[in-house]
Amino acid sequence: AIGIQPDILLCRCEQPIPADEKRKIGQFCNVRESAVIQAMDSASIYTVPLDYHREGLDAEVLAAFGITDAPDPDLARWEQIAERLSKPDGDVTIAVVGKYTVLKDAYKSLIEALVHGGVANNVKVNLDWVESETFEGEPGAAPA
Repeated sequence: AIGIQPDILLCRCEQPIPADEKRKIGQFCNVRESAVIQAMDSASIYTVPLDYHREGLDAEVLAAFGITDAPDPDLARWEQIAERLSKPDGDVTIAVVGKYTVLKDAYKSLIEALVHGGVANNVKVNLDWVESETFEGEPGAAPA
């Protein structure tokens, strides 16, 4: 059987892959050792492009396509975002009132929008989750 023949292996891992193990992985999968890229756990989704560049993924992709004249990537914006996330100038706390606040996935778009707003303003956003039931039946509450 022919199967699938990879040019690059992206290996998820929690700890660095030793060079001898990278070599073995490459040999068993018929991939160059330099094309065995470790995809370690990252501090943030926004640092992943920097991590992959540091591991040489971009160079391996270019090599796989036979591209030799590509300019160096401009990662300045990614570096700025990573810096702002890791070393903000301050912080802000925002209360989010909702019916299903225990289900954070239901609020994913809101959470990401607030994180992006924090990056744009160089502050860490802390969210204070408040169940809307807290306010039901209280004086001044809207009728149901």
